[in-house]
Amino acid sequence: MSHAEFSPSGMKRKALCPASHAAEAAYPDRSSPAAIDGTHTHTALEFALSAGGFAYYDAGALIGMDFEDHEGKFVVDKARADRIQVALDFVKPYVENGWTLYAEKKVNPGNLIFRGDWWGTADIILISPDTMHIIVADYKDGSMHVNPYENDHGVSYLLAIVADWILLDPKVQMEFVIIQPKAMGVSTWGTTVERLTNYYLPKMVEVI
Repeated sequence: MSHAEFSPSGMKRKALCPASHAAEAAYPDRSSPAAIDGTHTHTALEFALSAGGFAYYDAGALIGMDFEDHEGKFVVDKARADRIQVALDFVKPYVENGWTLYAEKKVNPGNLIFRGDWWGTADIILISPDTMHIIVADYKDGSMHVNPYENDHGVSYLLAIVADWILLDPKVQMEFVIIQPKAMGVSTWGTTVERLTNYYLPKMVEVI
């Protein structure tokens, strides 16, 4: 599976250790068992979010279903379905109130600085009917809590929304959400287009 040279998920590591980008290139890209398990959950979650106009608000309907992704074949069991349900429960009320949903959508923060190597895939994007509130939610299958506050991963995704949707109104509210069933459930951090472009974008440019 292809990855961007500077993906949102790797921005924190590169910020802490700029040399990591060059060093990791010498090693093969191998997935750990935990990473494979997380990929499988993402695959089933994407199906649940996309199937038949929300045919699977109840993740229990996925139990026993066969899937295949780039990490191999798997069958959804109850434990995985229960984790997926946390994400569906988060998304459902927004969709029912008219928000637009995108699942597993490629986004391009690099468009802000004319670079094609800074992009990623957002798990969940929700846009309010008046387009004045936008949420990017990232599903995490691990058990170690990930804090969304000023999270480099999240900042990259929010900047991508600014770039791809050409958001010019500085008052548009932006929100990065971590959905992590094995840790603290759902946690969130909010900012604005103005703050993203005037403060966070220059800091991210320094990293890449």
